[in-house]
Amino acid sequence: MEGIRENSINLPNIVEDEYLYEHRLSKKLGEGGQGLVCATENPLIVVKFVTDRNGNLISKTKNKELFDKYNTRFNNIRLLPVDRNIAKPIALLNDYAGYIMQFMEDMMPLSVLEILDTNEKAPAWLVGKNPSTEKLSTAQQRLFAYCKNGGLRHRLEILGKTAKVLSQLHTQGLVYCDISPNNIFITNDIDFENPNVWFIDADNISFSSEDITKGNTVFTPRYVAPEVYTQKTVCTQDSDIYAFALTAFEKISLVYPFSGEMTNSDDDWDDWDESTSINNAEDDFMDPMEKAYRGELDWIWQKESNNKSSDGLPKGLVLTPSLYQLFNLCFSKGRQQIEFRPPMILWHKTLLEAKDLTIKCSNCKMSWYFPQQKSICPYCDNKVKKVLLIKEIDRNKEENLIFAHEIEANQNILISKQRLGFPKFDKTENSLLQIKYQNSEKGTEIDSFLLNLRLDEKEKCKISQNREEQSITHQIEILANDFLLEIELNNKKRKFKFEVIKEN
Repeated sequence: MEGIRENSINLPNIVEDEYLYEHRLSKKLGEGGQGLVCATENPLIVVKFVTDRNGNLISKTKNKELFDKYNTRFNNIRLLPVDRNIAKPIALLNDYAGYIMQFMEDMMPLSVLEILDTNEKAPAWLVGKNPSTEKLSTAQQRLFAYCKNGGLRHRLEILGKTAKVLSQLHTQGLVYCDISPNNIFITNDIDFENPNVWFIDADNISFSSEDITKGNTVFTPRYVAPEVYTQKTVCTQDSDIYAFALTAFEKISLVYPFSGEMTNSDDDWDDWDESTSINNAEDDFMDPMEKAYRGELDWIWQKESNNKSSDGLPKGLVLTPSLYQLFNLCFSKGRQQIEFRPPMILWHKTLLEAKDLTIKCSNCKMSWYFPQQKSICPYCDNKVKKVLLIKEIDRNKEENLIFAHEIEANQNILISKQRLGFPKFDKTENSLLQIKYQNSEKGTEIDSFLLNLRLDEKEKCKISQNREEQSITHQIEILANDFLLEIELNNKKRKFKFEVIKEN
């Protein structure tokens, strides 16, 4: 029975899995060169259909041989040691090549961050005296979408979590293979305090092998490592790293890292969601960007680059020095020498460290790095009136800035275990300290911080303010001024200075 029609593909209304459960399809979530993913009426279940070279569903009755081939592959994928946050098959379809995946509710592909979905007029900081969405340039539309979809801070957080998922996958000796913004799903609500990241389309996950001729060669054109595109190797953990770096840089800076003067390219994004295989790569890539895919061009922010670009956001607004170092290693020496590509655990750490140095404007809602721009918004020139800084005090009593955040009334500021505690890798993003700023509008009460601690069993904490020191285990209210905090675990101590910066 035919039902939903997506482009030229007729999809059934209902599909049955191997356990005879029926799933009613509701809408298409994403599509690539190897198939498509559909939502169902159950928000926790999605369906993956595989398509043939002509883009048609592979039916059990019409193409039994190909149907059986894919079923064997999907059964093997179910046996892989894949952790949570990767939606692998939980049941195969009975009548089509495909499978059922468990999913989280209210998720959207990372690619949606580029879509401007609002009826609001563009703000004055973006268009000056003519705030009309009808006359926005492409660059203005991208920047408006960047703002409405969470800005820099949100992107750094979800990309840091994406890197963590890939790091865990690589630790288990696996390769994801087809990394792209349409295979990474994130929480719909950009204001959610702890957004989730999931990978879909686990068809091509495989064990990493020392034999670079054995494995998968499926990729999405815009996000392919040079050695895979030029058929020197199959997909490897190193090509995963390169594909992730391409994705991360584009989402952070709003420009492709090789889309510069040497490409003569308008940076057309029409093909970014179409997965392909090595067999038809040459036909797909006969365009000005082919040299970029082959790794033959300088990246746009490389020192003395002959491929510079004026597109996208300025480097100082989107990259910390540490982040720039990772991208530069990956896109300069790492283009041809895979050993220079930074491992995923380093991307995870550096992206989240960068996120913790951002402050956000209450006027335009854009965010930026406090160390580079201080309290003045580089987009609308608004001044952030109060900023909380955290500096770690090392053994030499030197202070190193590790955290910055705007202070607003009744807003929760969450500080992770990675910043203040002694976390294990799987708990780095867990919140250790929550700070809530409380002020009196009438001015009859003293402004205060309400601190909530989430210590592990053996952790101890002391706080010092105005020369008074006390131990805390859970909650305390203090003046909204500078204070010192010390965390101790098994005789190891970390000391921090909390400063409140006030602008007139």
